[in-house]
Amino acid sequence: MIHFPFAYVGPGAGFAFLGSFFSILLSLLAGIASLLLWPFRAIVRLLRGSRTRARVILLGVEGFAPDRAEQLMAEGKLPHLAKLRTEGSYRKLRAATPGGWATPGFWKILDQHAVDSTVLLVPGNFPAAGFRGRRLWRSDAGELASQPHYYAKYLVRLLGASSGSTEALFFSALDHQKRGLLACTIRSVEEELDRMAGRLFPYTGKYTTLFVCSDQGTILSNRELDANVQAIEDVAPAILRIFGFA
Repeated sequence: MIHFPFAYVGPGAGFAFLGSFFSILLSLLAGIASLLLWPFRAIVRLLRGSRTRARVILLGVEGFAPDRAEQLMAEGKLPHLAKLRTEGSYRKLRAATPGGWATPGFWKILDQHAVDSTVLLVPGNFPAAGFRGRRLWRSDAGELASQPHYYAKYLVRLLGASSGSTEALFFSALDHQKRGLLACTIRSVEEELDRMAGRLFPYTGKYTTLFVCSDQGTILSNRELDANVQAIEDVAPAILRIFGFA
């Protein structure tokens, strides 16, 4: 009697074969799609790169008297501010406190797009909760506090005993921040501000925009201000436009 061998081939082997085949096919298609899309991704990275190189210096000045400053500029006693006014922009706006620079939504937009931000010695509860950049302020006792907590200690280590100087803190932060936004408030007379403006000129350039805003309602910038800037509160939208988030 002849016995014929019998064998059973289950569907699992077929599923395994098809699964491997489709995995290889999808990998090949993904590779081809990646090659085809590479030029477009390169363009997007280039555009994002030019935007992320942007740096904005936002300097708020308390106690700045526009009428006296204009008189001193006319007398040639504030040469750096006069140069900033002549080569850039100078406008009289309605008076406002430096805290009117920006709204919580402004900082949220910067956070969403990973714009590096530092806020130094701006009075009041500013910026709003949820801000993920660096913030430095003085406590009621006059001591430096910061968010994150180690930032104040970091600046003190950089500057040593001179850490009590607002100007030293400001320029140290500026030296170490090559892109993004640096906001700071100072209390200064016109001659001191002129000297600071002279120190700031080397920092300005193609990718760096300087705004000097006073609580008396004036604004100076190394760039021509667009028509939308009619008040201190309009500086925040102007900054968003610089970073490409209009």
